[in-house]
Amino acid sequence: MVTGTAIRPGDPVRFGVTRLRIDGMLDTSFGDYAGFTLSSFGAGSSQPIKILPLAGGHYLVVGSAAVSANDYDFGARILRPGGGTWAGLTGAGTFHIDVPVPGGGGSYDFAADAALRDPTSVVIAGTAGDGSGFGRFAAIRILASGTGGQLTSLHVDPSFTGRPLDANCSRCYVSGYSAQTNALAVGVRSDGRIVIAGAYSSSNHTYGLVSRLRPDGYPDTGWVSGIVDDTSMAAPTPTGEDSYSTYFSDFVFDGGRMVATGSSVDSTSAPTDSDAIITRFRSDLIFADDFD
Repeated sequence: MVTGTAIRPGDPVRFGVTRLRIDGMLDTSFGDYAGFTLSSFGAGSSQPIKILPLAGGHYLVVGSAAVSANDYDFGARILRPGGGTWAGLTGAGTFHIDVPVPGGGGSYDFAADAALRDPTSVVIAGTAGDGSGFGRFAAIRILASGTGGQLTSLHVDPSFTGRPLDANCSRCYVSGYSAQTNALAVGVRSDGRIVIAGAYSSSNHTYGLVSRLRPDGYPDTGWVSGIVDDTSMAAPTPTGEDSYSTYFSDFVFDGGRMVATGSSVDSTSAPTDSDAIITRFRSDLIFADDFD
């Protein structure tokens, strides 16, 4: 299955989903249009980032939605087991963070990744920002529900208390970093803990950043010695000094240990010669001993 943006002149940007057979041919039994589904998370434009399997053969498309010209929220929509949408906006929803940030308004919430907690529960992570380049790590958890084995409704998980930092979003996590942060990947471990990875920028460096949350969405304090809820890394250059720019774009759990991949530059002072990086967290299942 593949999801991406679908653009037609005069219409809002929508998401498209298609499914291919094992031989690579279009599966014409899928979707609303003989192999395709075109839809949105609401009335405005939609930007999908991931599609996940849900219980009973349903699917969930996750991304960002334009609520207005100056307001973007996380968005999601349930697809029926055959890949089509429910009538109207049934099974669709938008979820705001809208936490004020130092740059001013905080209504630019862009989803970057999503991960299953269980067959009806999904964590969405991304960046809550002000539209001018400043943002913070942010996450919510949503539930899909319905009757008769049909999932038709989405709502915020009330057990996800998070750390909202503001009354605008009572069930969300927002990073306490005062520097620019960009979330790029999220995962849920078998014990329910949530990990978000990406980058944060200081005045002269960009660092790979990882945050870990408890199953209820609150920062998992003390998971790295001396760190409250986040840990960062600058990859070494050939001279042994910290790279000018490092970021994590994805990760997997290897027996509970986190293996992160991303990019870094050789220079200590300029964004030149970017290379791939891979790093693994050491020791026990709670990453207590920092990077490998």
